[in-house]
Amino acid sequence: MALISANPLGSSCVVAVRVQSDMADMEPPERKPQPDGSDMGWRALGYLLSGIIVWGGLGYLVDLWLGLPKVGLLVGMLVGAGAGMYLLIKQMSP
Repeated sequence: MALISANPLGSSCVVAVRVQSDMADMEPPERKPQPDGSDMGWRALGYLLSGIIVWGGLGYLVDLWLGLPKVGLLVGMLVGAGAGMYLLIKQMSP
């Protein structure tokens, strides 16, 4: 670190300046590994299953609350599958 205390107005002002002598010693930042096929497959499975389970569970709770014969469960599972596919397509598209 070098200290420079020159000021054209004559007041006492100290400015700290960092000087790097050699930029060649610096290592490049590590790159994240690119996902392979199995990572993308597990991600797809996770999106689809989590959507079906979460939305199906909410539909089941609506069935219990309203006393319906498993209509909410069916609708919730269909909405969850659709939402999982939407997220999957959104994630995979460039």
